[in-house]
Amino acid sequence: MIHWPVFSPNDPKALKYLKLFFALHLAVMIMMVMTWVMGGVGLFGNRDFIGFWAASRLLHDRHPEWAYDYHLNALAHATFPGSLTPFGWIHPPTTFLLYWPLGVMPCNLAWGLFVVATTGFLLLVIRRIIDTKLAFWATLASPALAFNAWNGQSGALNAAFLGLALLTMEKRPLTAGLNGALLACKPHLSAVLFLVELLHCRKALAFTLLIILALAGLATCYMGLPIWQVWWHSMPLNDFATSNAGRLQIYDRLASIFAVARYDGLGVTQSWIPHAIAALSAVAIVVALWRKPNVAFDIKAAAVPLATLLLSPYLFYYDYVLVLPGLAFWMRHICRNGSKAGEMHLMMGVWLSSMWVYFSGSFLHRIPLPQMLLLAALFFLLRRDREQP
Repeated sequence: MIHWPVFSPNDPKALKYLKLFFALHLAVMIMMVMTWVMGGVGLFGNRDFIGFWAASRLLHDRHPEWAYDYHLNALAHATFPGSLTPFGWIHPPTTFLLYWPLGVMPCNLAWGLFVVATTGFLLLVIRRIIDTKLAFWATLASPALAFNAWNGQSGALNAAFLGLALLTMEKRPLTAGLNGALLACKPHLSAVLFLVELLHCRKALAFTLLIILALAGLATCYMGLPIWQVWWHSMPLNDFATSNAGRLQIYDRLASIFAVARYDGLGVTQSWIPHAIAALSAVAIVVALWRKPNVAFDIKAAAVPLATLLLSPYLFYYDYVLVLPGLAFWMRHICRNGSKAGEMHLMMGVWLSSMWVYFSGSFLHRIPLPQMLLLAALFFLLRRDREQP
């Protein structure tokens, strides 16, 4: 029988390792930036942020509809000719309102400010959930957060929206609704939160839907009604589901069971089956937790981000920054009630899971280890405190 050491949230060794992990992230990023600067490329890596910046610039030029066609890619490559990455914009028109300030600055400056601001916002939310040094450094040293920062993605912002929505759901449903509406700028990340609001706080759901409608109306007034039709026709969901072999290269960066199955060579239908089983299992666990009155709120809240990462087939490795608010709620429950055997090891596996997708080779990428860890964590949360009255 395996002996799992007891975990203490105040263990100084854990803080030491997390600080070293963060120092490593920072050193690697600084070295890479210096390499690109000295090389005269002008582009600090092939960041997805260029798509956000270019879309915002097109909005300021009064041509937001161009973000959904070749104009965005042309603008990105005109700004950074050395980049070989194709850029696109598939987000709903309301997303323009969220990122509009980016277009008034040069791209690299906007990237730096965006990363600092969104990371700081996430750290503040984590601190509101659990104010400990361990939680702070676990967030700052997260591999998913490092990947997210380098790509200039919105994962930290989405994680902050989700964490704050869960944190304020019971006492401040308007605040929860606002954050839920902003999270809906990436619709595939908001479904589980909507379900939880329906089960637990319908007032928060009502505010969420009202604010979404208000944002949609504001976007329509500014950009015109045709922008919605342009966005709808640009959505790659059908192309994503029916991708041919030439497009399978995208699956080595995706972090969903559907993508892993497609990477393994399975057909579209065969790939949907295991993904649907895992997604429905995750949703069933969330529903079971939130419908039980004797389950601690922190356990319920911890399950939401983990289940969210199992729902969508279109999910990248940097989206795993979404686990951080879930782990924060989980850690808060441990601090209040004590840990169980193997619990810290499972949490650490979830915390490190994005590295599997990013660094695994062609063989290891065929094993859905991150998704298996997420499912294991959800089942653990479901059974964790069942002996409590």
